[in-house]
Amino acid sequence: MERSLDQDKKLGSSARAGKSAWRPPRPRWIPWLAAGVCVAAILTLGSPLFSYVRTGEMIGPILAAIMPGDGPGALAHWHILIRWSAHFIEYAVLYLALALGPMRGRPLLAFSACLLIAALDESLQLLTVSRSGRLADVALDMTGPAAILMLALPYWENRAWRRTAPPARGAQAPAKTARRAGRA
Repeated sequence: MERSLDQDKKLGSSARAGKSAWRPPRPRWIPWLAAGVCVAAILTLGSPLFSYVRTGEMIGPILAAIMPGDGPGALAHWHILIRWSAHFIEYAVLYLALALGPMRGRPLLAFSACLLIAALDESLQLLTVSRSGRLADVALDMTGPAAILMLALPYWENRAWRRTAPPARGAQAPAKTARRAGRA
């Protein structure tokens, strides 16, 4: 069956190519999946399986092979630096998963959620013998989300300003399209 040129314009290029223009709605739980995986990873890394002694057993030989001239004190410092970097990175990734996923457009809410999860993680570490939950670790955890927030703040401020800025003096407000005005 042949379609006219007007029918092709109305259907769009995807319909002309034989593709369906309709897509099923994306399930609401998908954005939460990445955040849930991040939280599960954080809570696992906060378990006794990843205590200082156990990570030292894993990382120590690697560091000794990379830096054969360094003594045990220097290797211990590198081990601590790697652990601190892990605190920073895991919560930065969690913040990105929240701020770009289920809490999109609400950066402070995503930051608050990271703070609650950091407090929960350190509280759970207080209950284990091989870990120590410290307030300083919560502060270290929050440096990741704070860094991402500070880097992205100009972007979010610019978006908020564009949404709420009044039209320039002498300029007319943009005309509503028929669809947006409800006359489709």
